Amino acid sequence: MRPPSKRLGHKKSRTGCLRCKARHVKCDEQRPCRNCVRFDVVCSLTQGPQQNSTTATSPRDQANKSSPTSLDSPVLSTQQGLSTASPGTSSETESCHPSPTWMQSLRLLHHYDTVVCGILTQEPATQDVWRKVVPDIAFSHEFLMNGLLGLSAMHYAQSHPDQRREYSVISSHYQSLAVQTFATKLQDISEDNFEPYFFLATFVFILSMCSIADRQDTGLPAPKDIAQSFILLQGIKSICEIKPIETWSRDGPLAPLMEQNEPLSVNRTGAFQNRMEKLYGLARDLSPTFSVINVQTSCLLAIESLRTTHTACTTDTMSARARRIWLWPMSLTQVFLELISSNHHVALIILAHYAALTRPFEHPHWMNREWSANVMASVECALDERWHEWIAWPKKALMEGIDVDEMDL
Repeated sequence: MRPPSKRLGHKKSRTGCLRCKARHVKCDEQRPCRNCVRFDVVCSLTQGPQQNSTTATSPRDQANKSSPTSLDSPVLSTQQGLSTASPGTSSETESCHPSPTWMQSLRLLHHYDTVVCGILTQEPATQDVWRKVVPDIAFSHEFLMNGLLGLSAMHYAQSHPDQRREYSVISSHYQSLAVQTFATKLQDISEDNFEPYFFLATFVFILSMCSIADRQDTGLPAPKDIAQSFILLQGIKSICEIKPIETWSRDGPLAPLMEQNEPLSVNRTGAFQNRMEKLYGLARDLSPTFSVINVQTSCLLAIESLRTTHTACTTDTMSARARRIWLWPMSLTQVFLELISSNHHVALIILAHYAALTRPFEHPHWMNREWSANVMASVECALDERWHEWIAWPKKALMEGIDVDEMDL
């Protein structure tokens, strides 16, 4: 008689990472291990000696547990946005694993100063803001320094493929630290101290934009992820409104970022503007309601804002136009953002036309490179096939590199 087969198992390891041990799964003991990479969490093997997981919770962690997380306010949404930009980060990550080494922090600060600053702006008038002013403020505000190092680590990961996994984990770690500290200080923002919050909110938006543009380790972004990124951008605007805008040009570290613009009169000629007329017709077919801001009016307002943004991006220098391309998401109503999140067909069609408009303004090396293509793919995937003919026009402009004003109707 054939003896019963033995149950196959795996060799137990005493040197695996803490998370694999807690889940009772085999750890391959890589640095980081495959399981931690798969779930996008910090692996203890990359952080040196393992710490006791029963360490008492610090006062800062206790404060973070009671921090507000509502998305009703764009300012508060910045708090959740850091976690959205890098899934898998949590206060548990900080308590179980030691922080990146001192030498890694110095490397990232050096990388920010020598590389990242030059990418954030090409304008001489604002270069000192990002290279000198921001680090100087960050030395007095830990949450901003963590945000700065998180952004630097993300760029380092993308520009060093052989160290991508390691520095992606480090970036998530710093982002988690930034949002935890930031959350406890939201009630302290005032006209006198709003600058560090403004810069952190800017870093948060850039990180979310990068997460949409770079999908090497994940699938396509969902429309709700794109809407969340727009909410983060509106959070920057909300923080800016804490201080009267007219005082920016007179004093303070943000003065060089101010751009005095004359009111724009929309030029309603050209292929893109004519295309907007077709979208108006599509939006008018939606059933109106008695609400002041309803589905129909929010779509009509989004189309009108897209026309204004197009006009703003056809004048002045390339760098100025690249900034103005973000006027559109800053102007969107909450109703329209909810329509994007819920895959409403008209909202997605309008978003596809915005993606085509943004294509010429993507950074050639980083940040929002391939952002428009991923947004277009997300729209196409979420949109019912019977509406695909409505995005054929912007998709052709984007994929074939045709200027939206040189497209045939």
